[in-house]
Amino acid sequence: MARKYDLISELYNRTCKTVVSNPQNWQAFLASACRNYKLRYDEQLLVYAQRPDATAVLEIEQWNKIFGRWVNRGARGIAVFADENRSRQRLTHYFDISDTHESRYSRTVPIWDMRQEYEADVIETLESTFGEIENKSSLAEAIMGAARNAAEDNIPDYLQDLYYATEGSSFEEVEEDIVAFIYKNVVTNSVAYMMMSRLAEYLELYRQNEDMVGWIKVEDTNINYPVVQSVNEPNFYLKHKFDKTYSAYGCPYVQENCDVQKPSDNIIIYGHHMNDGSMFMGLMKYRNKSFWEGHKMITFDTLTDRHQYEVIAVFKTVVYTNSSDSFKYYEFTYAEKST
Repeated sequence: MARKYDLISELYNRTCKTVVSNPQNWQAFLASACRNYKLRYDEQLLVYAQRPDATAVLEIEQWNKIFGRWVNRGARGIAVFADENRSRQRLTHYFDISDTHESRYSRTVPIWDMRQEYEADVIETLESTFGEIENKSSLAEAIMGAARNAAEDNIPDYLQDLYYATEGSSFEEVEEDIVAFIYKNVVTNSVAYMMMSRLAEYLELYRQNEDMVGWIKVEDTNINYPVVQSVNEPNFYLKHKFDKTYSAYGCPYVQENCDVQKPSDNIIIYGHHMNDGSMFMGLMKYRNKSFWEGHKMITFDTLTDRHQYEVIAVFKTVVYTNSSDSFKYYEFTYAEKST
């Protein structure tokens, strides 16, 4: 057992580093952890390392006594530490529900799933648990609000440990308030990601590129693309595809100072006018009144909600950067700031 304990300890140490090595690994861990959210963090890491597809885990005695289920012959347990502080060099073994089978005494295992009729009750519970939520227009928005509240309430307890952990890292010279801001955003997004993954609201494309903010579509055109936003490198997608490889076609992207979630009063989306008819070339069809009459709605869905925008006016212009009296539409995002 001592030898196995050492092997699991090594696995745990490697996994601690692996899950934070890049966003994709962290997201994969969150997608696993959200299914076994009642486990300790160290247990979640070891479950992810050994059985990332596990949906419901218990010790063999609990499967037997609580649910009347027997563990399949030859099933391999998921080794975790017996206690959080690891004061005893002992392991406990969990088994996933897929490693068990029913008996004559079996009881239903309450693995819940989300249904649309539950949304109002779930939103109400989120608010009563995590405090007042500003935007409750959809379940996804309520989840983001609850995650934000949870982060704000709990992060102060961990800030001193966080500041200590930055020593010797790339954050060592960064001001503490900036470190706290970044940490808060990471925690908020991680909690929301887990909840949305568990509620089947999360999109596979977001796993591929965390810059994704939505999807735009115009019927009877080639405009049917993911939309991204890069705040730190505003024009990155001018010459890069969705997968971040170089391309003259680029990828439709939102201007850096626009907010697709609140949303801002104006959301500016850029896309190339390609001669082969791709990207935003299709918008040229709006020069014909007959096309506009049959295509008055443009769909732009965000990751958290579905939206349609009515086309009320169309004009062709160029970007006048040096003229003071030109229509600088690209500077208008919030009405109050533009007046």
